[in-house]
Amino acid sequence: MMGMFHDLNELQQELEHQDAETILNWAFTSFSPEEIVIACSFQIEDQVICDMAIAGQHDVSILTIDTLRLNQEIYDTIRLFENKYGIRVQKIYPDSEEIQKMTAEKKENSFLNSKQDREACCFFRKVKPLAKSLTGKKAWITGLRREQSYNRKCIQKIEQDTRFNIIKINPLADWTLQEVWDYIKKQNIPYCVLYDRGYTSIGCEPCTRPATDPADIRSGRWWWETDSSRECGMHEK
Repeated sequence: MMGMFHDLNELQQELEHQDAETILNWAFTSFSPEEIVIACSFQIEDQVICDMAIAGQHDVSILTIDTLRLNQEIYDTIRLFENKYGIRVQKIYPDSEEIQKMTAEKKENSFLNSKQDREACCFFRKVKPLAKSLTGKKAWITGLRREQSYNRKCIQKIEQDTRFNIIKINPLADWTLQEVWDYIKKQNIPYCVLYDRGYTSIGCEPCTRPATDPADIRSGRWWWETDSSRECGMHEK
């Protein structure tokens, strides 16, 4: 995959000091519309990315993973977003047979039993559908920011994602939360109302609560786990 770039480190250094719009322009110039996709979870960072790409008149392909356990407020946000921009978001779903089998074997809400069971649920509902949707793609764009968690503090604006064998592009890597909100408000982007109810990171409905620690944006995710490195597996290398 990296054969298309002579030196990833050199490219990372070059893009590190570029703004998000410039990086998006580079991305859509470097890859054809069939090769690149924006993965949008309808958290505010992803919506900033989508707005920038649409404003830049890029040929945008946007997908979202519907785990079938999202908050109704996320579905409402998707509808408002599609109406605002006049686009259709590609919705990716988990395999129903795999979900039924997992539920039959481990019972409903097995993710509460152990971290292993929770990660298995995330795998079938999120990671595997994402991997399938990225098949044949050469790059995907995310809204990841270094400020979001300890695990993400070293992400690059462009990096090799070895898990999915694809280039991952993170234009907002160096943005602060305040910068994200400033953009959302300036562009009048319809965002999920759960943010107004104390949520700072939004995943599946049964696994997400309002933030329990103001200093930890992801403290409302899988709140029953004591491990500080809480991830679903989509962004692990």
